[in-house]
Amino acid sequence: LIGTVLYAQVPVLGWPAFLVLAQTVLGIGSGTLGVTRAFVAEVTPQRTRTTYMAWITAVEYAGFTVTPFIGSLFLAIFQNGNLVVETNFFVLNEYTAPAYFMTILVLIIIFLLARYFKDRKRSSTVKFPFW
Repeated sequence: LIGTVLYAQVPVLGWPAFLVLAQTVLGIGSGTLGVTRAFVAEVTPQRTRTTYMAWITAVEYAGFTVTPFIGSLFLAIFQNGNLVVETNFFVLNEYTAPAYFMTILVLIIIFLLARYFKDRKRSSTVKFPFW
């Protein structure tokens, strides 16, 4: 969330170093895939774990495939400059629209996680004899 907002502010500030900072924050924030896989490994029985890991990977690569098309859509919408919005602290154009879109998407996901996510522990743990 913070990285997408920072990235959207790069045209306002116009500093290349700020772009590097925004991309760094985005990279750090996107490091949650390992946590997601660890959580799935923790809460799923071993017999269905592969299926759930496959679903996570499929969704990940679907996102990698679809998001460039969304960026291209924003480019097509804003490229003529007809829909560009500029104020002192807000610029909406073909470069910032994907960042604002991702910000809105992240806010929706945070809301859904806060509202519906319930932490679970594995229902049955395998106990090995201690000898």
